[in-house]
Amino acid sequence: SVESYLQQAAPIVARVHEAAWKEHHTANASSLSLLDQEEQQQLLMQRLQQLNQRYHLALVSNGPACEASLIQGKGLLRVALQWTADMANYSSSSLSSHDCDYQRAHDTLRALEQTLPNNHLHLVTVLGTVAAVLKVPQVSVLSLLGYGMARDVIS
Repeated sequence: SVESYLQQAAPIVARVHEAAWKEHHTANASSLSLLDQEEQQQLLMQRLQQLNQRYHLALVSNGPACEASLIQGKGLLRVALQWTADMANYSSSSLSSHDCDYQRAHDTLRALEQTLPNNHLHLVTVLGTVAAVLKVPQVSVLSLLGYGMARDVIS
């Protein structure tokens, strides 16, 4: 049901978003050494891996839902990687200023892709991360999750 899905997914999306937001936006990258930045990113990837695994364990008993979540996560990550790469190239060649550091967002998403073998990334993990690195507020991503689920049920 929609209610049980949201009860499982929303807390994971919120925790993923919070972890990625904290690492991506509160740390002043210019004041950290390259080693510190890499260490922070490794810690984030470990946290995201734990949250992804927790969601997988909750969903694995429902094979079709589990497979659908993995396919959706893989698809969203593929699109987000391409889009952030394109935006990073556009931003570096453009004189306009952007709120988002698309290259850093792309690097974080690439690290996420490389962290989990065989693309075992659930939609909630990818959605929370993509939203955080693109500066989408948590309340908005949770609303998006609910809207998407309601739309799927209706269609």
